Amino acid sequence: MNGKILSEAELKFMETVWENEPVKSGNLVKIFAEKEGWKKSTVYTYLKNLSKSGFVINKNSIVISYIEKKDYYSSLARELLAKYFKNDMGNFIAAYKNGEQLTRDELIDFYAKGKNYR
Repeated sequence: MNGKILSEAELKFMETVWENEPVKSGNLVKIFAEKEGWKKSTVYTYLKNLSKSGFVINKNSIVISYIEKKDYYSSLARELLAKYFKNDMGNFIAAYKNGEQLTRDELIDFYAKGKNYR
């Protein structure tokens, strides 16, 4: 990831790209007009800004993501862990659980998801 944390609207835009790519920019206009009531100019402004930020590529009116969804969320999680929890997963879990112990099932689930996240 390029270090940028997406706004709620940018993330909504990217989620739509990830779900539909490759997608024609005109189809994005239609999708956002229906889903969000956005105007054509709004869609193209987001497209231009996210292209400048290195999140999407818009070539010949075909839009694809430059950063994969999994990579964005993984990088975001690492940034938040570093910024707020000193890169200590134990600190994160303690905050998340509000001081309570993880259950055996939670530990197993946590381990399994960590192993399979690629």
